Amino acid sequence: MVAPTRVNLAITINGVNVTSYVDLNQAQPQITNALDAELDTLTLTLQEADAAEPVEWQEIIVTDGGVKIFGGFVLGVNKHASANATKNDYELGCSDYGAFLDKVYLKAEYEAQTDKQIIAAAFASSSELAGYDAVTYVKSLITFPRVRFNRKTVREILDWLCVQTGGHWYVDYDKKIHYFGIEEMNASYNVTDNPAEVSATKYTVENVKANKNGSGVVNLVEVVGGSKFSDDLTDYYTASSNTPNVYLNQRYKPPSTLTKIQVKRNDGGATTNLIVNPSFEVNITDGITQFQDGSGGAWVREANTGAFGGFVLKITAGTALVGIRYANVTLNPAESITASVTGWCNEFAKAGIRIYDVTSSAVLASAYNQKKTAWERMTCTYTNTGAVAMTVRLELINVGNDSARATYFDGAQLEKLAYPTGYCDGTLGTGYAWTGTAHNSTSTRVDMAIWTTLAVKAGGSDVLTSRNEVLYYESTARLEQQAFWPTSKNSIEIFGRYDIPMRTRVRNQASRDHYGKWMQKVVNALEIVDKSVGQMRGKAELAANAYGNTAVSYSTREPGLRAGQMQSVKNTARGINGEYLIQRVTTTIGVAGYVTVQVEMGAVDQSLVGLLLQLKRASTPDIEWNDNEVLDELLDISELITLEETIGAVAATSGSYYMSDVPAEAFDWGFGAFEP
Repeated sequence: MVAPTRVNLAITINGVNVTSYVDLNQAQPQITNALDAELDTLTLTLQEADAAEPVEWQEIIVTDGGVKIFGGFVLGVNKHASANATKNDYELGCSDYGAFLDKVYLKAEYEAQTDKQIIAAAFASSSELAGYDAVTYVKSLITFPRVRFNRKTVREILDWLCVQTGGHWYVDYDKKIHYFGIEEMNASYNVTDNPAEVSATKYTVENVKANKNGSGVVNLVEVVGGSKFSDDLTDYYTASSNTPNVYLNQRYKPPSTLTKIQVKRNDGGATTNLIVNPSFEVNITDGITQFQDGSGGAWVREANTGAFGGFVLKITAGTALVGIRYANVTLNPAESITASVTGWCNEFAKAGIRIYDVTSSAVLASAYNQKKTAWERMTCTYTNTGAVAMTVRLELINVGNDSARATYFDGAQLEKLAYPTGYCDGTLGTGYAWTGTAHNSTSTRVDMAIWTTLAVKAGGSDVLTSRNEVLYYESTARLEQQAFWPTSKNSIEIFGRYDIPMRTRVRNQASRDHYGKWMQKVVNALEIVDKSVGQMRGKAELAANAYGNTAVSYSTREPGLRAGQMQSVKNTARGINGEYLIQRVTTTIGVAGYVTVQVEMGAVDQSLVGLLLQLKRASTPDIEWNDNEVLDELLDISELITLEETIGAVAATSGSYYMSDVPAEAFDWGFGAFEP
């Protein structure tokens, strides 16, 4: 017969020894050690401990002969009167170092990373976790093709990894993370019901219970996850009406080869350019009338590569507006007309174009350069919403009004469409033609595609400064540009990826044959965004629950066990003889340091604490992942300023002080003297 071991207890809080406040005859400390979702806990009472006065989040360490048997933080303090009513006892509720892992959040995405690499990266993400060792005892069980955590605590990430891999984790009392599969290490001793087998490494087992529960049997698991990326793909859209906005069918993500989605616009299609001298290649007089509202303006045809051909129109500012007019055009009711001209100026908003109403002498629509020292395409549109036809014309103008500012124009176009298309004249080759004399007649283009790649900017934070830019509002899957989108079919091309909801099923046919029926479970796990990971999750569920599980519990009087160890258990009467994984160990330190230990092994029923933890996490909605989010951070601080006043000693006095040259008596009104 081997005598039970006594615990040589020592307790420190924030490095201060408080063992003298613990009376094992009055209250017995209890340590519960568990795997995964539950943290290790310690309940402890300090008698008449006002001198120590523990507070929350202080570090507490319990040792047995110098060996740590608990380490963590004080989380709850219940202060009440002791036997001596003038003093206080302190009931402490403590959790192991894993409690702090619920206070550190992570937003990260990992591709082709092992669980070991993910854990190491999670702990390296915050300086608050610098004291934890997440490498030495962390094993690599599986590689994840792609996984995403959006504001998940480090503890939630560890729990999630265990669910996917069937592994387990805990934080030991030296702040080392243990993450492992089926077996990490063997217990320091085994247990038996045969007295003849009791030895220094095999102790007597008491109160053995074996429970086989089939209520949790599952052989068909459907995993409903979050979303994963599609392959790189190209989709086409058509604007349903005249609008600068287009709503997409889904929210696109950048393709695997780019950092942003790619948007192209079809600036082609059949059209007629109503301007007869659009690029000034021969002169600046055919079809053109020069005008100015003041004096000093000038018009010159200048050799310049510009945007089209070898010449451009240069307009120099006068004392007031200077410009050119093109021929009148009739705009019938419900017809739209769009002007687009390439311009250049060394100052903002000095080169302009406008659609002018000849009949009422009014500007119907206009646009000005938004860049300096750069060629850009200016465009404006007008639709005749009236009941009668209108006479309109295109004008190119310089509004510098300083008798010096130069503006340049090229590629003038006026077309009866509600949106601008690519420049058209008969010199551009196949598909283009003059309707008469080259550079002195209108020109046409057949229905052909001209794809323009647009610069994609972030909607809500960026602004449009060019015709060839587009805002992408990812949250609403909307594209916005300066002008109307083409309404021709498939005129918008999107190259990117989008999220596809992850859904997969995993079955266990052997369990189906054994029980004669399918028993299904649905797992909702939005953090799973890859099908192979979803299948891992389903397989882990089946591995644990395809058949009824046996749970074993017993009690012993020897310390030294902890969750995560493998132990051999033999009890002939219960038909138990094998190795089991210890799931939970509850150690009560009793009188004189002797302990009673309750051990739960195998498939342990969840405690109320574990159930509440799961319910709490399940009730917290996941935060949607957004690649374009911006963080505003506010630091709340306080500052203490001490003011000190010093009064010098009085050297001499000179009698009473009066607020006037006359004596105080002159101001005596019967209710008080005037002087001090």
